[in-house]
Amino acid sequence: MTIGTLFTGIDCKPSAIAGADGEAGSRMRCFTRAVAAFAMSEDGQDLVEYGLLAALIALVGLASFTTFSGSVTTKIVNEFNTLGNYL
Repeated sequence: MTIGTLFTGIDCKPSAIAGADGEAGSRMRCFTRAVAAFAMSEDGQDLVEYGLLAALIALVGLASFTTFSGSVTTKIVNEFNTLGNYL
């Protein structure tokens, strides 16, 4: 997000954050308004949802791997032993 899009709809200029007007109070008010506008924005909502979905998929994959890894290993070893008996 750029400074221009961050301050869209906010009644202060980006230069106020840099301290061009020399008033610390106005810089803080401008920063507070910018943070509030960013918090109310829905621009990054999709990214958060995709991140949560990826985390859920990873968690399910890890749980299934730990649950089934012993039985899968046992089956593979049994198949190799059976195959070894025929050779």
